[in-house]
Amino acid sequence: MVHILSAHLRSEFLAVPTLVRLDMASGEGGFEPTLLLKAGSLSLKYFLRRKEFRIVVTRIGSKIAYAVEIPDDPVSPGMVWSLVERQVEVEALRRLTLNPRCVMFLFNEIAVSVAWTEVKFSIDAIFSNALKSVQLHTETEKQDEDLVGTRFGEIWAGANITDTQILKFQDVQWNELEASYITMQASVSKLSLFNTDEGGQQEEIAVWLTDSLHPRGCVKSPKVHEKVVRELSDILLSYENGVFLIESKALGVLVRDSLPSREKLSRDIIKHVLKAFDQLVGGIKNLRKGLLVTNGTGAHLDIEREKPPHAIILVPDLSLLENASDLGAKFIRNFMEITGGYLHILDTAELLRVVQAAGMIAEGSKSLSKMMAFDWYLMERAKRAIDNPTPCFFVLFRKGPANNAASS
Repeated sequence: MVHILSAHLRSEFLAVPTLVRLDMASGEGGFEPTLLLKAGSLSLKYFLRRKEFRIVVTRIGSKIAYAVEIPDDPVSPGMVWSLVERQVEVEALRRLTLNPRCVMFLFNEIAVSVAWTEVKFSIDAIFSNALKSVQLHTETEKQDEDLVGTRFGEIWAGANITDTQILKFQDVQWNELEASYITMQASVSKLSLFNTDEGGQQEEIAVWLTDSLHPRGCVKSPKVHEKVVRELSDILLSYENGVFLIESKALGVLVRDSLPSREKLSRDIIKHVLKAFDQLVGGIKNLRKGLLVTNGTGAHLDIEREKPPHAIILVPDLSLLENASDLGAKFIRNFMEITGGYLHILDTAELLRVVQAAGMIAEGSKSLSKMMAFDWYLMERAKRAIDNPTPCFFVLFRKGPANNAASS
């Protein structure tokens, strides 16, 4: 069973890092309630391992909101919520007051459907009248969003709120959905949330995101010929004005005996970033030495070696580094002094934003290619990184009369 997002929902799912939406989708018995959840791959793996989560539906005045708990931490689990803003969501909730059958799909950070299950999502009759007179939320009503955030915080804290329903799902059996992408070099890149090679899967996400930036695509696992042949980086992109080395560092969740807390994951990813720093420094030094670099088939790669290189450390979730002051501005500046290049610490969601921004910039320009825009945008982001206390910040590109980037 596969769910293909409508144009409206696909645009929405690609615009934000997390999202939950109810929809009416065509199924075995006609159109049926469907719950769609987007989150990072790291968070989604907790659904697979824990096999339990909660859904909340609540009424706030004339509005209705719903949320899905992400069971990624025993003390402070994540949460994704939405206000009802389309009539199709009202219809899905109405149908669930009559028949609890609901199909649920998980989407990763690049809006690819990676798992599905069927749940009994039974809406209490107390919502029947509310659904008849529900007021749809609009994007201009920002005050509603503040109220909802507060409401769900109170609910998760255990407060007894009227017109609220909490459903707990246990022993949930998820079904795998494998997705494939044909690269610019006609190779096949496959994604599976169930694959225990989590580092390899994060590299594949990077391939999906960066391969279309250049007609030659990206190169996975390029080899540098020292005294012994070794991997230069996980992913390499090069064009006439620069080179990009990506070192991907994942956090194995599926193979651990016990599920780690976010505090444990934060400690682990810091160690991985420090290792990636050294690997990228070594890789850039090898490029500067003029050593031969080949692809997986042994073909020679023509690489730009003179201009300042871009080095990207790809992590699963930047929020794990929100307190990592040792990886902040001084850390970034140190890399720049050693290599003469730029260091970027991104997660897969932020890499998606950078690629999207590059596409928008190139689309609105008569002279800039996607690679040139990608290059420029990373340099602009680096200007913010050298002044930021930690690597956990996000840059949003706003397209207008004067294109600009805003960080948060």
